[in-house]
Amino acid sequence: MVTNEERITEMEQRLADMEAELRARQRPRIRISGMLREIMPPDVRTHMRAAQRERLLAMRAYLDRVITRFDSTMDDAETL
Repeated sequence: MVTNEERITEMEQRLADMEAELRARQRPRIRISGMLREIMPPDVRTHMRAAQRERLLAMRAYLDRVITRFDSTMDDAETL
């Protein structure tokens, strides 16, 4: 049979485990973007944003070309 002291000890341990889990969930999460902002100099960040913009513009040009080709095939199909 389990004594009251053993029950209390077990409950205290379970409570301590739950509190530890709660503290672990409340820790501030490290965000990579925040770390990069701290590490990288502003001119590097500016350059990386410009490079990202160029990649997006390249993708836009590609999509425009594909859409134009698609539209021309649709026009050809309608004339048949």
